Amino acid sequence: MNRELDLNKKTVKDIRNLLIPQPVTIKKDDSIEEVFNKLSNDLRIRNIYVVDDNNKLIGAVRMNMTLEYLFPLTTLIERGGNFRDGWVPVLSPNGVVSDIMNPTPRFVTEEQTLSEVAKTLLREKVTELPVVDSEMHLIGQVNTTEIIVAYLNSKYTE
Repeated sequence: MNRELDLNKKTVKDIRNLLIPQPVTIKKDDSIEEVFNKLSNDLRIRNIYVVDDNNKLIGAVRMNMTLEYLFPLTTLIERGGNFRDGWVPVLSPNGVVSDIMNPTPRFVTEEQTLSEVAKTLLREKVTELPVVDSEMHLIGQVNTTEIIVAYLNSKYTE
């Protein structure tokens, strides 16, 4: 059985039941401290999606971007590389999500094949992507686990 062929037959819509239906979201004018709080509430979160008032995807914030903003490596280096003494948060009291968000995040649609999704995940070197409808409304999140489960389900049920 050809793996590529199986992933080309199924779309994101076919695995909708496997998607994370309500990914973590935030507004662009929320504070960066709020991003950190959301990340702290669930240590499995790697991305927070920035949406407008109509739940349209307008950006994304990766966990590593937030950590770099809050705890810049340059601060660590300037203080001599001692993690305990040099790792000092530098949270800007005026920092907002739009300061650190990616305004052109990669995303997938329900119509895309799982093969296309897998290629995007690999190309972007990420483990999860937001899923949007034709009007850019955030409808879920797909990650590598869902792709693997869908592949295994199709392989062992045929």
